[in-house]
Amino acid sequence: MGLALLVVLTIGMVASFQGAVRGLRGATRSLTASARAARIAEERTKSAQALTIVSSLATAVDSLARVSAVSAGSVGPAPDPPAPTEFASPTTCMLSYLPEVDLPEGSLDFVCEETDFWTLDWKVRTHVATKAGAGARLWNRLGPYSLAALASMRRGCCVDPPYLQAKVPALWCGILRDTLRGFQAVPSTASVREFETTMKCLEGRGMRLPPSFAATPPDRAHEAFGEFLKIARARTSNRPRVEPDEDL
Repeated sequence: MGLALLVVLTIGMVASFQGAVRGLRGATRSLTASARAARIAEERTKSAQALTIVSSLATAVDSLARVSAVSAGSVGPAPDPPAPTEFASPTTCMLSYLPEVDLPEGSLDFVCEETDFWTLDWKVRTHVATKAGAGARLWNRLGPYSLAALASMRRGCCVDPPYLQAKVPALWCGILRDTLRGFQAVPSTASVREFETTMKCLEGRGMRLPPSFAATPPDRAHEAFGEFLKIARARTSNRPRVEPDEDL
């Protein structure tokens, strides 16, 4: 009986050992499969990232080409817009774009110092939106065109301001910053179209834009910006006109 029991125990131990070996091999195979899957997932992620970078670079190059074309094909936007130095201050100059808005002296001077376009738009809105006057009512109807209006006002009223930044999530829609930097005191039609194309793309991509942009229907905002352009073309400074000396 003792020998039989020993045989049974031995067979059981062998079976248990074989089972453990099979389990270890299965775990090893499972681990190998998991590692392989992880490796494949990692390679796919790297490929996707590389594709994104290539696509973004291609979009950036295309955007730069379009901006260059806009600059090259632009016609003088105004016969002779007043220079920033013809006004008492940047605020006084900017109010020539926004008639009948009663703002304290110097309250918009920060426009020439702020470098982030999104912050700039928000700050100007807090100063202008609640005021009375035709200019304030116009500003509240601009929607996303407030960015274009600010780009024109900054170019028309600031002497050598620091470069603006306008960060967006990716480069799928071009470089908004460069589009806005291309604006003049009175923007050309080509610059406005470039801006409209970029903003429409950003909206289509689901970018989170300021709530004020959606407060005005697109057609009404476009119409309001048309009014802004008329004011921009008709601007004059309040500097006394110097008559030529007849004796010369």
